[in-house]
Amino acid sequence: MNGLETRYLHYEKSGKSEVTIPRKILKPSGFDWQKGDNISLIVKELEGKKGLFLTKEKEGDIRYLHYKKTNRSSVTIPRAILEFNNLDWKHGDIIILVLKEIEGKKGLFLRKKDDNY
Repeated sequence: MNGLETRYLHYEKSGKSEVTIPRKILKPSGFDWQKGDNISLIVKELEGKKGLFLTKEKEGDIRYLHYKKTNRSSVTIPRAILEFNNLDWKHGDIIILVLKEIEGKKGLFLRKKDDNY
């Protein structure tokens, strides 16, 4: 399950945690995510790896953000979701982004990189 790598960032002071999603993975793949779109976070296991599946929904859990000035895009990942589902992501961990279709929904599967990649 190869994919693009990014980093999970968690700021203790503000409590904010996020994953940067490179635009280069979304645009060529036909994703029409726009700034402010609702994104659902679904905990899934894929090929034996537990992670988060992000898909665009009318009523999502979080918002997709894209800043045209810097061309940076990100999603905020609530710590409570990670902790509740025993996803042990720490500040600076490498996260693998994989384009997937699960249950008829196109989205991104995010999982923490391990020794077996």
